[in-house]
Order: sequence, then C-alpha cells, then structure tokens
Amino acid sequence: MINGNDIVSTAKSLLGKVKYVFGGTNIQGGEGDCSSFTQYVYKQNGITIGRDTETQWTGTGSKISRSELVTGDLVFFKDTYNSNHTDGVSHVGIYIGGDEFIHLCSRGVITSSLNEDYWNRHYLGAKHIDSVSGDKTVISGDTIVNLGFKDFMKDQAESIINYVAIAFVFILGVVFIGLSIWQIGVEN
Repeated sequence: MINGNDIVSTAKSLLGKVKYVFGGTNIQGGEGDCSSFTQYVYKQNGITIGRDTETQWTGTGSKISRSELVTGDLVFFKDTYNSNHTDGVSHVGIYIGGDEFIHLCSRGVITSSLNEDYWNRHYLGAKHIDSVSGDKTVISGDTIVNLGFKDFMKDQAESIINYVAIAFVFILGVVFIGLSIWQIGVEN
C-alpha cells in the first residue's frame, strides 16, 4: 500500500518545475498537462492510472464524496473548458489535505484551495485509488481527531501562538502609550 503523503511529496517536488502544454506528456522534460502530471506522480509511486482526465475520471479507483477526501486522492473539475468528456470533466489534481490540491495549470504546478470560488464552482468529484492510504483530519464539534497531518496541526498551533504574542505586545504598547499620554496630561 502506497502512503498518500508519498504521492503528495512527489507532486510537491515538481512545484515551479513544469510548464503547462495542452496534451503535453514530458513531465521529466518540464512540460505537460494536468492529467499527465497526475499520471506521472502516481507512476513515480508505482501506480498506473489513465493518461487523460476522462480515463482517470471513468477508470481506476473508487468515486468518493468530498468529505471522504484523504491525501493522495484525485480531485476532478468540470467545464473549465469545453472538453466534450464524460460529465464535462476537464481538469484533475491531487488532494494534499486541508481542502487544498496540487495541479498543473497555465501557471505551472501550483497548489490551490478547493474553497476558492472558481474551483468550488467547477468541482466535479473525487476518486480514491485503492492502493493508496491517505491521511485525514476529522473535525467533530470542539474536538479535532488527528489521523495524520501532525505537522499541519503543529504549524497551525504555532501560528496561533505567534498571533497571540503579537496581539499581547500590541496591547502592551497601546497601554504604555496611553499611560504616557495620561501622565503628560496630569503633569500639565
């Protein structure tokens, strides 16, 4: 079983290194399209998937709901151009967790949020490749059950601590300035 984090790691190693060429398949040579990117990333991890978005959408793997996404799953989009493919499928990327995915588009290999208006409007669905085990963070009420993404959650905690520290210093500064102005007023 291949770990979804390995799929993501392979995909991230290509950030900024591949330019988009419609129908292109030479990812190692620095050019390709969205589906040759996903095919290449999976192939580097020993998994064979179809060459184009339509065969990846209709072929290998199990269709899953958005709430079931785990790292390494394929995410599909429709009507980003007139593809004439099944269900209008026209773009594919790899889910990396935190409602984000990595994909090859006109700006090269980048990460994007599934919650961005454009991607949210064009979202078609997702597929889980059966030989990949991914990580998922489940949020239930006030409890976060971490089934992976430990580094992600650690980074979030560190960010919150940094924001609290900055806010505390800011408040101290405001209080100090206020007291200084008050003292000047009292002395006059």
